[in-house]
Amino acid sequence: MGSLLGDEGSACALGLLGLRVAVRAFENLTPTPTSLLEAICQYYGLVKENFQRNLVYLAYQKPLSRTEIDGVATVVTKLAGQGDPIAERITAKVANDLSDLALSTARWLFSPTEAFDVVMAGGLVNAGDLILIPFRRRLFEEFPKVVFQTGSEAPAVALGRLALHDIQEETC
Repeated sequence: MGSLLGDEGSACALGLLGLRVAVRAFENLTPTPTSLLEAICQYYGLVKENFQRNLVYLAYQKPLSRTEIDGVATVVTKLAGQGDPIAERITAKVANDLSDLALSTARWLFSPTEAFDVVMAGGLVNAGDLILIPFRRRLFEEFPKVVFQTGSEAPAVALGRLALHDIQEETC
């Protein structure tokens, strides 16, 4: 449904959560210390003292592109890998959301006893084990015969190839 209505489990969702937490950290409203504010300031080249005004400008006046928001996911997952507790929670939430989507689709298409492939592609694959381990664990619990693969092409290219494959099969 896209980034506004339902893009859970995506780099954009992870980036938006990171930005929101950075705002809360700027306002001293985070429950535990986090380095997200400083890391996002560095990522966008912002001065911490003017963070709120400059981020509001970037978000609403510029505005931020999806690619610029997606890039924050790398900042969050890097901090999660370094043990930042809030970045870890954000990353775990997005991994869980991604698993929910995959499980919903798998339940619709397969029985728990069937073998099928799941191909991972996209920006979050670059986060590695932070996303992949919980994702795989949840799918294996319900679908023990699932086989995981990592795509080598950009997701849009892979989807285009799948669509062409489906069109060719229908016309044959």
